[in-house]
Amino acid sequence: MKLLTSIALLLCMPIYGQDIEVFGGLNTTFYHDNEDDSGHYRSSYNSGSGYSFGVAIDSIRFDKTRHIRLTLMYNKYSGGLTVSDGGLGGGYTTQADFEKQIISLGVYPLNLRDIKGFDINIGFEVSRLIQESINGIRKGWFAGENYSHILQDKQYSSTSTIALCARLAYSFKLNESILILPQYGFYYGLKGEFQEFQKGTKSIRNFIGVGMKMTLNRN
Repeated sequence: MKLLTSIALLLCMPIYGQDIEVFGGLNTTFYHDNEDDSGHYRSSYNSGSGYSFGVAIDSIRFDKTRHIRLTLMYNKYSGGLTVSDGGLGGGYTTQADFEKQIISLGVYPLNLRDIKGFDINIGFEVSRLIQESINGIRKGWFAGENYSHILQDKQYSSTSTIALCARLAYSFKLNESILILPQYGFYYGLKGEFQEFQKGTKSIRNFIGVGMKMTLNRN
């Protein structure tokens, strides 16, 4: 509900005189955790690919020199993991391939514009899970008994996540009101991707795409 309220506020903001950008492209996501592969713990991850698209308001001004960039973005991405741990009393191994769809609201308060044609934006994004698909199995043993179950009976992904973000874009002017912007985005997850099995798994996502920016009736 909070995310939907934020989206509504973004869409209802005055757009007269603003720079509106639509963009899309491909993403690649890598995964990691901060656990040390010591003792019986082991983890390995497979990167995954997907796509992203969104809309941005690029010139919301605080004063004559400071402005922020707001984005509303859809991301579809994927990956895989194998995690195992154990001790004298038992152990487990989890293997899973997954695909996620999220909606992200981004706020970029640090913006450097038109540096020899380049724009640099730094900020953060808050994301909400809208769908997950997981194909995997968890198996292990405890007190001499083996067990296994398919990962399909609950939601395993975190409902919300937050990430630090950076964007680099280059502007090609088509005319006085339209720009084409090839761009690269970097996203560093600060919150775990999952609420079950491996809670410490975090993501790093790279985005390469192109955008079209339009200036609406600015004097």
